[in-house]
Amino acid sequence: MTTDELIGERVHHEMWRRRVTQLRLADLLGITQSGVSKKLRGERPWFASELLTVADVLGVGLESLYGITGTSDTPGAPVTETPTAPYSRPYVRLVVIPEVSRGWSDYCAEVA
Repeated sequence: MTTDELIGERVHHEMWRRRVTQLRLADLLGITQSGVSKKLRGERPWFASELLTVADVLGVGLESLYGITGTSDTPGAPVTETPTAPYSRPYVRLVVIPEVSRGWSDYCAEVA
């Protein structure tokens, strides 16, 4: 699964929990409902600005959209992920660069 697919899966789950429609999210992101649908399926990349908006609307942190449950203040120490389905994936280290217009996944590297 790609990073964009994982994010889409988590966003979709949070949308369902909070009863937020694709149309409402599309309006807030300034894209079409079809565009939101493609992002949720991982067919289009997520941009940093979009994820910041989604996290705010859904009342969750960016780390929850990546499945990250904890962080470490020690440089080089791993950030762990809770191994619960459906998010049993390798953890990711998150770098937010909101002023850049390229895809969100360009700035995230999966750590083995």
